[in-house]
Amino acid sequence: MAVIEKIRQRVGLVVFLIAAAIVAFLLMDALNTTSRMAGNSVAIGSVDGEKINYQNYQAKIEQITDNYQNNQMEITDETRMQIREQAWNQEVEEALMRRAYDALGISITKEEMESLFTGDNLHPSIKSAAAFQDENGQFSRDKLAQYVKSFTDGTEEGKARQRQWKRFEESVIKDELKQKYTNLIKKAVYIPSWYAKEVYVDKNKKANINYVFVPYTTIQDTEVSFTDSDLKAYLNKNKEKFKQKASKTIEYLTFDVIPTAEDSAAARKTVADNLEPFKTSEDAGRFVKIQNSDTPFSDKYMKKDEVSGMVKDSLFGVAVGTVIGPYYEAGAYKLVKLIDRKMIADSVKVRQIIKTASDQASATKAKTTIDSLKTVLENGGDFSALAAQFSDDPTTKDKGGDMGYVKPDGINPELAKAIFYEHKKGDIFTVPTQQGLYLVQITEANPNAEAVKYATFSKNVEPSEQTRNAAFAKAQQFAGANTTEDAFRKAATDQGFVIKKAENIEKNTYNITGLGISEEIATWAFMNDAGKVSSRIFQIDEDLKDGSGRTKTIYVLPMVSTAKAEGTASVDDVRTQLEAEVRKEKKAEKIIAKIGNAADLQAIATATGQEVKSAAELDFSSFSLADLGREPQVQGKLFGLQPSAVSKPIVGDKGVYVVQVTSFTDATPPADLSATKSEIGQPLKQSADFGVIQALTKAAKVDDERYKTRRY
Repeated sequence: MAVIEKIRQRVGLVVFLIAAAIVAFLLMDALNTTSRMAGNSVAIGSVDGEKINYQNYQAKIEQITDNYQNNQMEITDETRMQIREQAWNQEVEEALMRRAYDALGISITKEEMESLFTGDNLHPSIKSAAAFQDENGQFSRDKLAQYVKSFTDGTEEGKARQRQWKRFEESVIKDELKQKYTNLIKKAVYIPSWYAKEVYVDKNKKANINYVFVPYTTIQDTEVSFTDSDLKAYLNKNKEKFKQKASKTIEYLTFDVIPTAEDSAAARKTVADNLEPFKTSEDAGRFVKIQNSDTPFSDKYMKKDEVSGMVKDSLFGVAVGTVIGPYYEAGAYKLVKLIDRKMIADSVKVRQIIKTASDQASATKAKTTIDSLKTVLENGGDFSALAAQFSDDPTTKDKGGDMGYVKPDGINPELAKAIFYEHKKGDIFTVPTQQGLYLVQITEANPNAEAVKYATFSKNVEPSEQTRNAAFAKAQQFAGANTTEDAFRKAATDQGFVIKKAENIEKNTYNITGLGISEEIATWAFMNDAGKVSSRIFQIDEDLKDGSGRTKTIYVLPMVSTAKAEGTASVDDVRTQLEAEVRKEKKAEKIIAKIGNAADLQAIATATGQEVKSAAELDFSSFSLADLGREPQVQGKLFGLQPSAVSKPIVGDKGVYVVQVTSFTDATPPADLSATKSEIGQPLKQSADFGVIQALTKAAKVDDERYKTRRY
């Protein structure tokens, strides 16, 4: 039910039941979704030849984006790229699973759907939806029916609910189909007794050995040599280890847009010109807002350890109304005005009554109720009893409205402002918030720390349009004069530029090492051949790391330096890895030659300058061996030896081994192998839940051509 949980968490509104006639209508609509998706829009890829069209892909992007926004999640450039990947993966998964279901005849019948939505087998998300709970916390079909009626009430809210319902229903269908499919796989898992015996014996059999280990480091790199033919031969023998996707490597120059002395002087003048108006302003917070200060105003009171920057000490030693500055700090010229100073508490104990509201009518009713309760409390009413009777907050109403001790940063900002800065112990007051109307009483408060409220008027030192144009013109001039790879490299060297590199840019790369989110550059790179210098200058806005939230503009001129084709890598593509492996092979040959015809471990140790070592209680199923570490070749071969027999040299990851088993401790399998069968089978069944898509994707030919639809 992972999909349903995501719906509950992200879509927010869970709507999950409908009358039988409406179920039939919506079921028909949902079951026909696949056929509707077979439109003729632009193909952006395929799964084993079945096209994935742009229209469906874009619809998923919009839906996922809506889910993010409905949950107040920030949509950054990186988030947008991640949403695209999520949408693409969903398209691929649906195509793969649809074919798998068709091959096995798996479907969801109308009767099954009606059972999930109206029958005895209600979907768990329906039963648990808060919107459909009665006063006793039990599922109410009447509340569901009321909700369903809202679909056709003609309001935008009703239409939105119906759209959410359809999305939920489609998710249920997908979830149920996948559950049937994975259940079939789980039911097919069978562990025969002979196999359980083998596994038990292999896992519990122990070996004691003597061995000689000759590390590769005993042979100097200069003692071995190899040619490109050796590298090619190794590559041909190990093609699976060197599979690669199509990719490009770019080299690029950056032209930073850096503020000039004139830009700095302009920012300082703006601040200086506002010094006197700022001093005489009666509302400093409003002043910085109207004058477009680059530092937003906060009416929070700050303790000394919360104030950052150069004025930290000064603010606590000057009179209210004092203006400090102009001064330069963190890329900006600033003025700071002390507005107020007071003692505040670290935490305050409060109790509350909340009335929520969803529209104007309920908001008016909530205010009437809260005003009446406030009057009752001011005349000696029992707060606990009133909270239990009237509060809409289920977490505090049964505790007399008691919130316990709260801190300013742990609660609603409007509530924090009223509790910590505007009221004192014993006060009863109301606070309107987006969540509802609060009626609050402070029961314990001990102001123990001095805090200040201040306003900052600042102007960042930023490049002017003239400065930006000059940097762009410099980049454009370079690009126009150096259109070939040779010219690009020579001019960069002559003019003192540092050429930077970004490797392995694939079809749908969006985050380029050194440049961050650079989808346009990645697209350009993949659409051009090696040696191509861009005729266009790309712009990157890079976040500054000074905590100011500002960005720095960089103009980028890229060149495609190399291109890798999909398939087996070439020798040059993976030369470093090949050389390391072939060097090991050559060293192994020399070590084996040193061992020669030596027949026992001591003779082998003498011939190679090593010593005979021992290892005890080794087993076949461990990830690594005691004293030897991870050496799968050694581990596999030693358990195939006869006791006392000396192995042939075994080429391992760290060196060459010769092993002699001194003894085996055999394991006797139990009469009842059910525990072993469960131990083997359970992980296999669990992997069906998350491994199906990976397995189907690996077996399919998935072509991702989204990059062809992007512009640069």
